Amino acid sequence: MLDNEDHVLATTPPGFSVRQSTIPNAGLGVYAETTIPNGTRLGPYDGTLSKESDGDDWSYTFTVVYRNGKIKHNIDGKGKETSSWLRYINCARTIDEENLDVYQYNYEIYYVTNQCIKPGTELLVWYGDSYGESLGLERTSDDDDYAELSGRTIIVDTMDTIKG
Repeated sequence: MLDNEDHVLATTPPGFSVRQSTIPNAGLGVYAETTIPNGTRLGPYDGTLSKESDGDDWSYTFTVVYRNGKIKHNIDGKGKETSSWLRYINCARTIDEENLDVYQYNYEIYYVTNQCIKPGTELLVWYGDSYGESLGLERTSDDDDYAELSGRTIIVDTMDTIKG
């Protein structure tokens, strides 16, 4: 039987690895081991579903919303027994570091590459202004497709525009 850390690592698909992040104090990160084409979808994000938040720690949590903006549920990837390798995708410090976007489709959360990612590159995404501020980062998004929810920025229902 796998322990919790081994369970998470066992969910890592071929072409990716989980190892020490290049982001200081971030712990583990996800890396491309092969070339990952632009537009590649990763997910869905796994975790425990709940209607309530788990206190003040939102570091592994996404909020899923209905089209009208009302909250459907939270997906909390903190528990290693119910989460996957995607929990190790870290927050980009600069726009230049970003190589993923995160979005909601059919009440699930996915990541999608926004550029071709070369082998050895860490996968990084901007999780939103609130989350960035909690890490001491300040950036803004002027893209109208972004919505700030629970400290994570998601692109809402744009999967139909992604081919691949």
